[in-house]
Amino acid sequence: MPQPARRLRHWQALALLLASAVPASGDDALATELVEWLRTNGAKIHDGLAIRHVDPSDPTSPRGVFATRTIDEGEVLCNIPWDLMITPGDKYTSVDDSDEGCRAIVSTIEAFDDGTNAYARYLLGQPRRYLPDFWSDSARALLSEMLAVGELAAGPMTERDELPPHGIGEDGFLDWLVKDCEGFGIDWTNETHVHAGEMADFPYLVPFYDMFNHNGKGYNIAHRYNPYSGERIDQTGYEVYTTKSIEAGEELLNSYNRCNICQEQYDWFGAPEMFAEYGMVNGDMPQMFLFDFARVKFELDHGADGGVEVRFLVPPSEKGIGLLEGQLRRLADFAKERRDRGRDDQGDISEYEWDMIWRYHAMLQGAISLAVNGSAKEERTDEVWSMDDDWWVKDGNTNMAAGYAWIYPNLHQNLASEEL
Repeated sequence: MPQPARRLRHWQALALLLASAVPASGDDALATELVEWLRTNGAKIHDGLAIRHVDPSDPTSPRGVFATRTIDEGEVLCNIPWDLMITPGDKYTSVDDSDEGCRAIVSTIEAFDDGTNAYARYLLGQPRRYLPDFWSDSARALLSEMLAVGELAAGPMTERDELPPHGIGEDGFLDWLVKDCEGFGIDWTNETHVHAGEMADFPYLVPFYDMFNHNGKGYNIAHRYNPYSGERIDQTGYEVYTTKSIEAGEELLNSYNRCNICQEQYDWFGAPEMFAEYGMVNGDMPQMFLFDFARVKFELDHGADGGVEVRFLVPPSEKGIGLLEGQLRRLADFAKERRDRGRDDQGDISEYEWDMIWRYHAMLQGAISLAVNGSAKEERTDEVWSMDDDWWVKDGNTNMAAGYAWIYPNLHQNLASEEL
C-alpha cells in the first residue's frame, strides 16, 4: 500500500484535532476571539453558526459547530482568505515544493511570536504532543513493539511490515523533521517550536475550518475549493458549504477521510490512520482497516441488529486470515506482558500516552477478532495473492463505490505550467 512521507497529508485534512480535543483552560474565550478576529479581517463566517460544547451541560465535552437557525442546502458556512491562513510563505506555490513543510513550521513559529494573530493564540492553547509521532521515546517504543514494527512478513511495498498505522517507530516523524528542516532555524529543544511542528500541517493551517468535528457517515459539509481541479487557494479562499438542509441545533460535521476532496484517502485512510494523524480512537463508524502483510481489507459498521457488521472490501484468503489469527495471539501476549506490569517501570510514558496505547490496542484487537470471526461466513479465496501491488485499490476494490476507486492525480496535471 502507499506509504507517503509521514504527515504529508491531504490538503483538507488538518491534523489538529482542535474541535474534538477537550478544551484547555480559557479555550472557549480563545475560540470566540478567533471568530471575531476572522470576521473583522475579511473572513466570511455564516451568522447562523455557534461554537459550543457538544454537551452544553459538560464544559469538558468537545466543542463543535452548531446551527442556531435553519441553514439551506448549499449555503456557504465559511470562506477564509489566504492572508488569514498560516502558509509556507506569502506567495502561492505548488504542493510539490519540497521545502513547503519546513517553511510552514517556520511560519507557524512566526505567527506564535506575533501578538496580534488570534489564530496563533488559539493554536498555542491547544493540547500538545497528542499525536503518536510527538510522544515520548518510551511511548513510541512501546507502541512500535505493539505494532511489531518491521517484524511481520513482507508486504508488496515493504521489505518488512507491521500492523497499521505505518511509519511509527524510533525514527519517527519528529526525527525526520529535525533532519529535513535543518537550516531553517527551528529549535527542536524549544517546546513551542515542537508544538509548531505538530500544528503545522501540509501545507496550510486554515482557521475556523478545523473546528468542524469528524463523522465518517453523517457529515453534512463539503469543500468548494478543490485543489485537484486546478483552483488556486490564494484566489478562491478556503470555502465550505452545506450539503443538505441543516436544522437549528444540528451540528455541522466534516469527514476527515471521506470528504468530497479526500480522493485516494477513501481507499486506504482508515481507523489506524485516524489514530496516527489525528490522535483519534473512538467508536465512530464506519471504520476501515487495511492489513497489507495479510492482504486483508475490511470495513466495520453498525448492523441492523445493533451489533457491528464486517464487510470485506477484498475477498479474504485462508493465508490472510491465518496471519491475522497469529497477530491476535501476539497482541494478547503483549498485553499480559506489558499492561500487567503497569506504567511506572516502563520509562517516561505519560498517563495520556499509556491510556491511548491501550485504547488503540483494544480497537485493533477487537477489529481483527471481528474480521477473523466474520470471515467464517465468507468464501475464502487465494485470488488476492495473485493481484499486483495495488490489490487494495484496483481489482481488490470489489465492493467499493466505483466513483471512489481512484488514486489522486498529481496536482501538476491540473495546473498550467506558468502557475507552478
